[in-house]
Amino acid sequence: MRPRPHPQEILLIKHQSRTRPGKILWLPPGGGLEAEDESIFACAQREAKEESGLDVQVSRIAYVHEFIDATHHIRHVAFYMATDSFQGTISREYLPVDATDALAILDIVWVNRRQIADLSVYPTYLKTSEFWADAQEDFSSTKYLEIMRSF
Repeated sequence: MRPRPHPQEILLIKHQSRTRPGKILWLPPGGGLEAEDESIFACAQREAKEESGLDVQVSRIAYVHEFIDATHHIRHVAFYMATDSFQGTISREYLPVDATDALAILDIVWVNRRQIADLSVYPTYLKTSEFWADAQEDFSSTKYLEIMRSF
């Protein structure tokens, strides 16, 4: 295993929006809990493998974020994990063919602070100086992000 990523880079997945044709969104690897996931940490490891091909080790929560889907009257809670170490090569070969993201994922790249400024990123907190300061401090504490009401 290699140590955690350089504190001035983040792995982002380039997605084609399924609801807004032509809209591109950049997101960290992630997704929902599945029956085989023993914990939110196991879920993060599985999602990272599926979406990026990387095997990651995670042991702590960096951020908690809520999203309210008013159309469907659902509240989602997202946990963003800090990566302790990783190994492997970036690849889309582990993404299940029947996954909803299979056709939506366009690219997987390491992005630095300068590059992220021009991207449509979610959550937008990833563009802030506070995020990059948290990365420098190895995400030493869990932070609660705002409630987002539309996506």
